[in-house]
Amino acid sequence: ITDLGGEPVVEGEYDFGYGDDPVAFLEIAQALENTGVSAYAGAGPQIQDPGIVAAALSILSVEARHAAYLNDLNGDSPFPDTFDEPLSRDEVLAIAGEFIIDDGSDDEEPTEEAAAEDDATEAPAEGDATEAPAEGDATEAPTEAPAATDPPAATEAPTEVPATEEPTEETEDDVEVPATETPLP
Repeated sequence: ITDLGGEPVVEGEYDFGYGDDPVAFLEIAQALENTGVSAYAGAGPQIQDPGIVAAALSILSVEARHAAYLNDLNGDSPFPDTFDEPLSRDEVLAIAGEFIIDDGSDDEEPTEEAAAEDDATEAPAEGDATEAPAEGDATEAPTEAPAATDPPAATEAPTEVPATEEPTEETEDDVEVPATETPLP
């Protein structure tokens, strides 16, 4: 954080309320990881510094893997939707805020307005070690996020899978897919 010109936040105090119940722990972890994915998806388009974009995308991919694993552990689909729903800061705080006892800041209640005043997404000063890569560098990130697209409407007809002569098996969605045999190690 400091390498990118930011200031680390003060450690907060949290109460997740699961006690000694491992099932409750997994359910809360699942909810928070999925919220984390949506939080990064919502904040991404606001990030202007390519170095921060790269870090945020890296964190987002790890959050998504955590969420998928916890979804699976809790008996849900590891990949429940085609697109993750982006959430605003206020929406994230409405979900995760119930676990925050003290966020460590002097703000009584963080909001999008407070975030705008303390915008950590601005590019560092010119000459800073965190400048964007030189033009033409393969690692260069776009400076403007592409416009978000809505996922296909749920009312669209499902895509039919062409019939094959390979053996098939039925899935939960009654779509035939080729059967595979994977040898066990």
